[in-house]
Amino acid sequence: MLNNLVGVYGIPKPGDPFSGGTLVTTGSFRYRVFTASGTLTVLSAANADVLVVAGGGGSTAGAGSGAGAGGIIYRENFSISSNTTVTVGAGGAINTNGDNSLFGVMTAFGGGGGNSVAGGSGSGAPWNLSQAGGASTQTSNNSGTGYGNAGGASTGSQSFRGAGGGGAGSAGASADASGNGGIGKNTWSSWASDTSTGASGYFAGGGGSGSQGGPSNGTGGTGGGGAGGNGTSSAGVNGLANTGGGAGGGGGSAATGGSGIVIVRYSL
Repeated sequence: MLNNLVGVYGIPKPGDPFSGGTLVTTGSFRYRVFTASGTLTVLSAANADVLVVAGGGGSTAGAGSGAGAGGIIYRENFSISSNTTVTVGAGGAINTNGDNSLFGVMTAFGGGGGNSVAGGSGSGAPWNLSQAGGASTQTSNNSGTGYGNAGGASTGSQSFRGAGGGGAGSAGASADASGNGGIGKNTWSSWASDTSTGASGYFAGGGGSGSQGGPSNGTGGTGGGGAGGNGTSSAGVNGLANTGGGAGGGGGSAATGGSGIVIVRYSL
């Protein structure tokens, strides 16, 4: 019976340097996948690659702009020698930034919620004002490389459609263009495939803008970004869980951001 449990539910396989999270073994790699907060327990020091995605932001209602995706931080060949606390950020409530995700002190910042709010990736600007979208606050920190982009801008001349939220791979589209959410990052598409995570191989897509008639609503950025609502009774789409996707702006009501994820990959 014990042999059947080895490697399942985080129980280490013989010679495995780590335990914790959900263990996935494929090809020449093992992955420890955290979809909720926990601890990576170190049984023996080893090097690993670490991907950290923060929670996406929540959107606004009434032709609302798209929310920003959670920031991403990645560190390659990280020497891990002690137990490490893993924090998986929640997606933002309506009009609220997503929560940060952390691996130890290496931090991915939550996506911007609301209109023109800074975050890991920033939220889009509102339709009725001439202003820039929210800035990206994601930094490269604690030897990790950060990824995030700004939300789209608005001139205030595109009636009843906001701008798209930024994604980890590109900025959100302006209200005057399409209001689409920025695309996420597919640098870790093989990780997504191996662990059945992400969305079409991407993480951290921005939310699309809502529309109340006239121009079409914005699409969500690939990587879990929610589409905007289309029409006064149409809600925005929530960001996809465990991708860090930003919420789609409400045509009518708003939406919530997608939670983050932390993945640790190491060689067999």
